[in-house]
Amino acid sequence: MKVDDLDLIALVAMILLVTALMVGMSCAGRPSDYRNFPQYTPARPYEQRCSEQPDFDQSEFGRRHDTLFAELYSGVRRPADDEEMFYAILVEEDAFLTIQNAAGRSCLLLFSNPIRTNYYGSEVLGYDKPLTVRVFSASDIADDVDHFVQGGVEQVTFDKCVSCEVQTVVALTDIKSADDVIQIWAVFSSTKMLIKDEFLKRAQEFFNGGNLERTKSICLDIIECTDVDSPEAHLLLGKCAVRLNDNRLKNQVYDFLALFEDAWADELRSFEERYEP
Repeated sequence: MKVDDLDLIALVAMILLVTALMVGMSCAGRPSDYRNFPQYTPARPYEQRCSEQPDFDQSEFGRRHDTLFAELYSGVRRPADDEEMFYAILVEEDAFLTIQNAAGRSCLLLFSNPIRTNYYGSEVLGYDKPLTVRVFSASDIADDVDHFVQGGVEQVTFDKCVSCEVQTVVALTDIKSADDVIQIWAVFSSTKMLIKDEFLKRAQEFFNGGNLERTKSICLDIIECTDVDSPEAHLLLGKCAVRLNDNRLKNQVYDFLALFEDAWADELRSFEERYEP
């Protein structure tokens, strides 16, 4: 598979309905349990999420995307083929949570870290239920393609937003090696990173200008739609909560920041201590 084959323009976007299918198969990968994931409440309805739209200069976006993709795919940030970093949600023993498109094709959901996995699983299956996942390496996924296909799964997508119906997918039969898995992941990841950075820049500008409700909305869009694994977005949301005197939201932010390094929560506490209304 060539890099050009995975150009974002060439990847086909499909309308996917969030539907759990039980696809039973025996696959490689290590099972892990997750539970007690934090939540921002009251939760915004799905139709109110993902309202932000990126406003990129296309040539600049292409240049930055190519650079970031190269770092993830062939540079120092490339994961090892045997690094366990891809997570699939189990709904039964060896039965994975998938989504189904309008044509009835089943798509495997893979997530690239525990926080994204836990957020999606909690949103879809319920926050009151323990979540079990299976952890794969790129080599595991490539080795298990035949098992997935035999179980009725035809496609794969990475780090799906729980709210969006439109999602880019890739045919599992296009995956021939661990290198293909990493290449596809690098395309998805570099795109999400650039969109997150654009939204964070926009949110910071509104925050600096005193438009706290707009800042709050953008931060929640980053968290709910683009990347729940963004301590920067949670921190900025926490600063909004401090300035809005919203203690419930502030405490929820601290719950999320506990998922990251201590420095993020320490920065919010420092901001809270220094803030004068």
